[in-house]
Amino acid sequence: MNQDQLIKEILEDSTPSYLKIAHVFELMNIADTTSIQTLHKVIESNPCELVRHEAIFALGEMAPERDTVEFLKKIIKEDSSYVVQHEALIAIGTIGEKKDIEFLREFENHPDFEIQCSAKIGIQRLTQEPGFEDEIKNNLDHYKKHLFDYSNSNQNERIQILFQLMLLGEKEIDTIKKCLHKDICRVVRHEAGFVLGEIGTLEAIDAMASILNSEATDIVIHETLFALGTTGKQEALEHIEPFINHTSYVISESAKIAIDRIKHLKNPYSGARHFNEEC
Repeated sequence: MNQDQLIKEILEDSTPSYLKIAHVFELMNIADTTSIQTLHKVIESNPCELVRHEAIFALGEMAPERDTVEFLKKIIKEDSSYVVQHEALIAIGTIGEKKDIEFLREFENHPDFEIQCSAKIGIQRLTQEPGFEDEIKNNLDHYKKHLFDYSNSNQNERIQILFQLMLLGEKEIDTIKKCLHKDICRVVRHEAGFVLGEIGTLEAIDAMASILNSEATDIVIHETLFALGTTGKQEALEHIEPFINHTSYVISESAKIAIDRIKHLKNPYSGARHFNEEC
């Protein structure tokens, strides 16, 4: 499908959410001005907050332009969905500049924990030393030892460690699973769910399934259900299906989209990272 067809479908009201999200990731991989402008339209107009959330994630991966940062600030102030605000705050931390810290500080004491914590993570990213990700990558064994030492790490550092563990694939699943269950910050736990979905093996599915009936926070359950959908594996369906009638919209909609991704997409992968099938 060419870019014009992608844009036409993603902006049509009749296109199902799972397909809009798939198109979001395709536009993320194109990453030109037209794709960015289309994602802006999706974020401003799509009625499904999970589609808006994924479009913001894509912008954070592809668009370091100032126009996008200013656009995300506008969305944070205007969009009523905490999952949208949360993702936009983290995206500003990813693609913003130090001068954006003042804006993020406005949300440090927000009554919603996910928003408050996401603002802090955004600030941590904007204040980290240049090359911090490479520092973690090159000294991963050292940082891994401190993954559960909350007095000596911040949320962003633990998330960056998780991303490096993700690149090592299945051999680090036990550590990532422990983080999914144990980290004191539910925004970090939700990133652990994302990471397991990117690894996507049967062992990763078992690790994600282990949290669903004990976790109490919507954002972790939502991301874990989404991540199960990202695996594309039929074995994930039995773990997702019990949540399709959940009283929380974010959870029930995440379950429905995850099921559709597995049933209808040849490759529901998020496009954020690439692994060998052997992982």
